[in-house]
Amino acid sequence: MLKAWTLIVGLCLINPALALASAQVPTRTQGLIDKPAPDFTLDTVYNGMKTLSEARAGKKAILFFWATWCPHCHTALTSLNNSVEALKHDGVSIILVDMGESRNDVKAYLEFNTFNLDSFLDPNASLQEDYALIGVPTLYFVDEQGIIRSEKHDFPGNFEKFFRSSQKD
Repeated sequence: MLKAWTLIVGLCLINPALALASAQVPTRTQGLIDKPAPDFTLDTVYNGMKTLSEARAGKKAILFFWATWCPHCHTALTSLNNSVEALKHDGVSIILVDMGESRNDVKAYLEFNTFNLDSFLDPNASLQEDYALIGVPTLYFVDEQGIIRSEKHDFPGNFEKFFRSSQKD
């Protein structure tokens, strides 16, 4: 009799656990997809205070959160820097946001690596919550209307598909 009760109680405890384990858990960024990119105003390395809207100027944009110490960011920045002209030709703005570092460090890094890109500076990582950042690199693909269409953690070869609505990895 004790074995039967143990089995019944065990099944009651396991079933809810199995149901919870099989439920799809949304990622933090799913709440941003197909929503307006949160606007912000930050200082930049070379061009003073700007808003995201000003930097985007009604164009599609790759919004790239990065840091100088991040090797994967360096790889993505190299790809972005090498693609600047092609992206501009396709009407895409590149918008960098350095997380947690000083202007001097970011400027020295950009110049040392001959990256012809400006970057917003977020020395206090104040955008971390608004953009649900869990780390760098993080790229958001924002369409002409300012809507976030997708999010990646590496620079894709064919970026255009990530500007379409509701793209998943």
